[in-house]
Amino acid sequence: KIAERALQTNQHPRFDFLLRRILEEVPAGHIVVLSGRRPCAAEALRARLERTLGTKLSKQVVFLPSQPARTYYRLLDLADVVLDSPVFSTSLTGFDALSAGKPIVTIPGEQMAERYALGLYRLMGLGDLIAASATEYVALAVRLGRESDFRESICERIRKRCSRLYENRSAVREYEDFFGRVVRQGQA
Repeated sequence: KIAERALQTNQHPRFDFLLRRILEEVPAGHIVVLSGRRPCAAEALRARLERTLGTKLSKQVVFLPSQPARTYYRLLDLADVVLDSPVFSTSLTGFDALSAGKPIVTIPGEQMAERYALGLYRLMGLGDLIAASATEYVALAVRLGRESDFRESICERIRKRCSRLYENRSAVREYEDFFGRVVRQGQA
């Protein structure tokens, strides 16, 4: 089971070829897309994936509407791996996945929105989970999906280091300093 959460506008077309390669390597795998609250966007994505993946592979992509929080977290618990899609941010989904001990496969891009998972992994000291190329991205997703011992060792590392994300006071201090400077400048 491979999970990917699509945002309001769903995935970017750059992601399609990665999905194709993953699904070709894992013929029994499924990708779950939470399609948001816009049925027309989900339908457009479904049609595009049928064109780019072909009928057979596109049947391995399961579309679900937005879920209540409890159901969403249950679905996340069932996932073997979460795919960070190029172009869109994994910010909130990334925090959710990591707090559940789930690995995120990411390939950082140039834009800030493409680098959230990179930042989360750096804070956690888990640089080996960051793909440097499309080939590495696919290989990591496939390995996490297929090899339960490898996946469990990664999940255990994530669980052990996750507190670095949530108990990190330095970000709070930086915000305090920033807002303090803004207020002082406004009073000058």
